[in-house]
Amino acid sequence: MSAEQTPVQTAFWSALIGTCCGTAVFQRLRFNRWWRVLLHLVLISLLCGAGITAGMYSRLRPQIQLLEERFDQEFGGVELSRRGILPLKSPDTARTFALPLGGAIDYRPENASDGGITEKEAQTLGFLFIWRPWLLTTAVHLDAEWMLLERTPAAAAGQIQMVPTADLPGVLARQSRPTEPAGQSMLRLPDDGERIVVSSGELTNVIRGNVLASLLLLMFGMCLLLALLYTAIFTGMFRLTGGVGRLRNLTGGEFWKIGIYAGFPGMLVASCFPALDLPFLSYGSVFMIGLVFYWLAVVGRIEREKREGGTGENEKR
Repeated sequence: MSAEQTPVQTAFWSALIGTCCGTAVFQRLRFNRWWRVLLHLVLISLLCGAGITAGMYSRLRPQIQLLEERFDQEFGGVELSRRGILPLKSPDTARTFALPLGGAIDYRPENASDGGITEKEAQTLGFLFIWRPWLLTTAVHLDAEWMLLERTPAAAAGQIQMVPTADLPGVLARQSRPTEPAGQSMLRLPDDGERIVVSSGELTNVIRGNVLASLLLLMFGMCLLLALLYTAIFTGMFRLTGGVGRLRNLTGGEFWKIGIYAGFPGMLVASCFPALDLPFLSYGSVFMIGLVFYWLAVVGRIEREKREGGTGENEKR
């Protein structure tokens, strides 16, 4: 009796292997507590997100290495001083440095008279890093507008503004040096005012770490949210159409739990598409197809076993 009141809880790896090897494990998984189900979903999302990130980064790595070499040739590294953030090579020379995927770095020294970006570039570029010694601006092209995040070197947060695409060159040309309180420097440097030099390799390591962390967080969030969203929608539709009421061996909560676990094999298979850059299908479409068919197959088996068990008991009587 006590065993029925407190069902055995299934661990993550047993659940993952069991869902990929057949449907028998779902009879136990439906009794897992909700906190354990959600923990398992977080773990499988993290596992899939790491796999997708590894695959995507393996394709981005040659571009990052090429970017490091070109950045070193063009700028030679970065110097942080009371003058601001300056390139080690030719700090008084303005230039624009092309980036992969339709982006660019636009460097303009303090005495530059123009914004550097032409109207044509404002129309065609996808993102920009505008580098001034006293101001760093990240710009993303959103249809007919650019979203600009401006930040001074010493600022803890930046300022966001939306700029029409046609106005971007003029806005960049009018950027002025922000005022600072008297006696304070834009950069927090030692009292002796020595400059800080960051080599291209060190800068690339920071960028590489940020790219990996951003990709992992993005892919993890995608896997987790799609699993919750698709199973919640399907459970809600099943309840609204009366499907839950026709179930003999499952409650609505157990039906949802089974749906979450039924998505585990689909998540693993779907992760291969963005990780390997496979054509035609996306992660979401592969996951949804695998989830629905496997979920219905598992629920059908559990209900069938219940009916067969009930028929066997009646015959014995």
